[in-house]
Amino acid sequence: WPGTPERADPATLPDCYAFGLDRPDWTAKPYLMLKIESNYSLLFENLLDTLHISFVHGTALDGGRMASSTFHLESNGKNVRLIRELTGDTPTPINTKQYGLHGVTTFNRKLESIAYLPNLHIIRNTFTFPDRPEHPPHVRVNVMPITPSRENELYQFLTMTTSYPETHPAELIEGMRSVLDEDRVVLEAIQDLYDENGP
Repeated sequence: WPGTPERADPATLPDCYAFGLDRPDWTAKPYLMLKIESNYSLLFENLLDTLHISFVHGTALDGGRMASSTFHLESNGKNVRLIRELTGDTPTPINTKQYGLHGVTTFNRKLESIAYLPNLHIIRNTFTFPDRPEHPPHVRVNVMPITPSRENELYQFLTMTTSYPETHPAELIEGMRSVLDEDRVVLEAIQDLYDENGP
């Protein structure tokens, strides 16, 4: 803690165990750092607006049903959580690799997007398998610290954790870099519109 010692509050620290970072039976791998030339608040808005993955990211993260799924929003004063649930979905070739769904024909998915303002965002995907109820859930967590460097510039970091065996090959890391780079292009275009036209 670099600030005044009296202001340090351990209760405000995120729960690294819940993110899979301190679990010996989970995998954890730093993936990337991405520079984005936009205000950091736009990135939080983008990450909470989970329906965008069906439009911006094609079939990289879902088969197109996320945008039409129901959702609910929770806030406890410390964070904001948006939850979407899909039942009876089928994997695409790309998200089979992304989420370790090899051999799976149908799944239920719970997507939780959690903003820990002002500098951390968590995406937690939990997959269960109705045709294989004995199979443990697959949980994948995107741990994304966000560091503003100027008013309209930030650095986004990504560490991936999984409850299932995952070697995190270069192909998977580059796939996520491509997904986040699509967000970067959109966010920078939105920032340009704000700069030109005002809020």
